[in-house]
Amino acid sequence: MAALPEEQREVVILKEYQGLTFPEIAETLDVPLSTVKTRLYRGLRQLRVRLAGQGIHGGAAVPVPSA
Repeated sequence: MAALPEEQREVVILKEYQGLTFPEIAETLDVPLSTVKTRLYRGLRQLRVRLAGQGIHGGAAVPVPSA
């Protein structure tokens, strides 16, 4: 996650860890809905590529960081 650009990391965290909807994220960040979706999908793609580069494929569980 730390390797993602801040804008992508922020959206991934809000969607995947905080459970916000796309409209909620758009409102929170004051950006268009399409921007939220683009940032999320690009961020997830980058994470998949990095994990695949480490030999992790498929539906491997990603642990949730503890607070």
